[in-house]
Amino acid sequence: MFELIKIAEHFSLVTPCSVDYRRQDSSLQVVYFGAPGTSKSTTIKNIIGNATQHRITFHPDTDYSNFVGCYKPTKEEGSEEITYAFVEQSFIKAYVDAWKKLVDDSDKQKEVYLIIEEINRGNCAQIFGDLFQLLDRDDKGYSDYTIEPDSDLQRHLAKMFKGTNVPENIRNGVEMQLPPNMFIWATMNTSDQSLFPIDSAFKRRWEWKYLPIKDDHKGHIIRVDEQHAYDWWLFLEAINLRIEKLTELEDKQLGYWFAKPNKGKEISVERFVSKVVFYLWNDVFKDYGNDGNSPFNIKQSDDKRLKLKFTSFFDPEGNVMPDKVITFIEALGVPVNTGAAAPLTEGQQIPPDEQNEASGEPEATPDEQPEALEQHVVEEPPVAYGPNQPASSPEPDDDDDDDDDEPEDEGGDMNDLLNELYLQK
Repeated sequence: MFELIKIAEHFSLVTPCSVDYRRQDSSLQVVYFGAPGTSKSTTIKNIIGNATQHRITFHPDTDYSNFVGCYKPTKEEGSEEITYAFVEQSFIKAYVDAWKKLVDDSDKQKEVYLIIEEINRGNCAQIFGDLFQLLDRDDKGYSDYTIEPDSDLQRHLAKMFKGTNVPENIRNGVEMQLPPNMFIWATMNTSDQSLFPIDSAFKRRWEWKYLPIKDDHKGHIIRVDEQHAYDWWLFLEAINLRIEKLTELEDKQLGYWFAKPNKGKEISVERFVSKVVFYLWNDVFKDYGNDGNSPFNIKQSDDKRLKLKFTSFFDPEGNVMPDKVITFIEALGVPVNTGAAAPLTEGQQIPPDEQNEASGEPEATPDEQPEALEQHVVEEPPVAYGPNQPASSPEPDDDDDDDDDEPEDEGGDMNDLLNELYLQK
């Protein structure tokens, strides 16, 4: 990614910004964001390959010392004596690696990646501290502005850079400046309820790449019992349509990898309930129990309503009840996958024609990207992430047991729409 252009015989005689490198067009600081299960971490993993990388996951208790480093009691190998030493963390590890690689002619793999998982779950202002200043980069990829580290960090950097060709102020730890081969990439799950909002000044220093929900064409199925299996993607289409219709938000929808198969291509009924149904009940539909668009409020053949809760899916011993899962899935209009009636074994493949039987689409080639979502036409266009707010919760029903007196709502129209879609398929 980088081609060294020598402009001086001795790196120690020049300033950081005069060490010029030509780099390919790639984002130095980028946040991959999207709904849960859209392969944000996997996307980063596939892009960076075997390049040097350091990882950290932010959480509410992450602070500057967890990110940069601090003095801690340590014990030298083979010694019982406890001493205090500066213990570097992921940021400093990546920073030191990047500078060393930058000036080492023998090292052809220059890139160093600092990967931050779940960046929105931590207090970024506190975690980055004065490092925030370094995030402004010039055209060559260096920090526009340098910072002066504290004395502890200064001594540690001078120790780590001793004997290298890193520019003098950087080598002595007097200044810190990000080099152009240090990439800071992050993931952000848009459905997480962030305790610490990311301010606009911080956001402005990052590129933002959205990963949409899409069918990855792996043929995954939800295995309820030997007679009942359901196409995972058809379920996702149906439930995401409900979520979008009811909440007008995309960030609560489910991506393809929200639930991974237990074996082969099967998602067990236990995993489906504990992971998918629990999320839908607890984080999406719990406050919409009386709304007809909620998948937990099912219109039956006698026009009465079956109102489910998460506990409705378990018997008194805590075992999942398959009949409740079947009712829940089929009320969404998802048909039984007849090609998966018998349980799959590890590594067994679903024939391509059977994978697409439920959707009625021809087999997709690796280069094709079927636009399954575009087949569903709803009254309003899909709502983009960001500007819209959740619909207000309906007033609670004072008489939940009197289903016959409950007024008809939008649920009928939504059910008709789903049934029409799957009849067309």
